[in-house]
Amino acid sequence: MEPSGQLALVELEVLLSQYLESYTQTGSLEAIKSNIAAHIHDLLGAGMPKLMNFMYLVDVKEELFKTTLANTIESEWPKVLTRLVIERLLEKVYTRLQNRK
Repeated sequence: MEPSGQLALVELEVLLSQYLESYTQTGSLEAIKSNIAAHIHDLLGAGMPKLMNFMYLVDVKEELFKTTLANTIESEWPKVLTRLVIERLLEKVYTRLQNRK
């Protein structure tokens, strides 16, 4: 893996730990949703390639990502993309738990 890819994975791990920390502090899934939506909003401001890279690292399917953007008004993108991120992360957790058995 190239150095920029490794750096992106470290950044993702830091973000995920921040999301989990916000949950443990507040006990609220809404806090996690709010933090992810804010991050997605910031990425949108930095340009579509940054957002696409983040979604790639989370492993959201590109087709689903593009379809979601095409079928959603732009002001709703952070909220809808947050749902995709959380769904994908939960799928990964579920899969890992199933593979441990």
